[in-house]
Amino acid sequence: MARLIAPGAGSLGMGTPTARYGLLTVVLLYAVNGVIVGYLAPGNPLAFAAYVLMAIANLLLTEQSERPLAAPRAAALIGCALLAGATVLFTDTEALEPELFGASLLILGLLAVRGNGGAAVLGAGVFVIVGVLWAVAREIPPALAAVRFLSLLALPAGILWRLQAVRFAEREGRYRSEAAQAGFAAEVAREAARRTASELRLVRDEAVDVLDRLRGGLPVAESELSMVEASIRDRIRAPQLQTERLRSAVRDARERGVRVLQMGQAADLRPPISDALARAVAEILDRVIAGEVTIRLLSARHAAAITVLAESPESTELHWLDSDGHRIPDL
Repeated sequence: MARLIAPGAGSLGMGTPTARYGLLTVVLLYAVNGVIVGYLAPGNPLAFAAYVLMAIANLLLTEQSERPLAAPRAAALIGCALLAGATVLFTDTEALEPELFGASLLILGLLAVRGNGGAAVLGAGVFVIVGVLWAVAREIPPALAAVRFLSLLALPAGILWRLQAVRFAEREGRYRSEAAQAGFAAEVAREAARRTASELRLVRDEAVDVLDRLRGGLPVAESELSMVEASIRDRIRAPQLQTERLRSAVRDARERGVRVLQMGQAADLRPPISDALARAVAEILDRVIAGEVTIRLLSARHAAAITVLAESPESTELHWLDSDGHRIPDL
């Protein structure tokens, strides 16, 4: 099933070297049969042409690709099979009935397996017309003529084979897609759990000193509590912004009395922002003396990576920065 490519399911093995050598070997065995029954003999030159035509038909059928045959190749195959079958049909006798005629019908079933079901049905229709002409010319009873054409049952068998194989391929494709999605979801969950554990360790390291002093009854300034609380909130709201340079700038700005708000997406699994971008945001923060700064991390579909809104009593500035920290003036 690994070679099946839905939709279409490829050539179902008909376009492989194994199929080519196998079918040519079958034609060779039919030639041996023709020699044994006396049909393939120097006195019957048309017989040699029939076997050559069947060899060509099998070469066309086993074109080395994963696709059904192109219309011209399918038509050439049917033409070769039809000429070979008609040659055998009109030149054999009751004493000499080579099996090659059955092979000329069976190849239509293999053509349907390859994916050229419509062409195979048309070929079978032409074969039926030839069979009617043969039966009338030879005055063959309809029942006996029908028996001679029993190999045409390979055509519906080939069509059913193809339909089932395509169905199996589509089912396999859906299974692999679902398995890949499940694997990706599991990987995302593992990465999220890893990042959560890492963030919790950082939060613990940041808060442990203040918590130990509170537990011990030691004095803790309200401003220090506010700083720790704001830092933890930043980690939860915008984990991608927690680079050392930007965290230092945010801490310094808050100590100056600037209100800093960082906004991102907690479930965002992108890596932290680049050093260049963190440096550019930090430089904007360093210039703010009073007021409020909102740093927003944008989703990947935006041209900009971050917006920085700096509001002070004197002015309001909105900066758009790309992932390398360059300003985007047109947004």
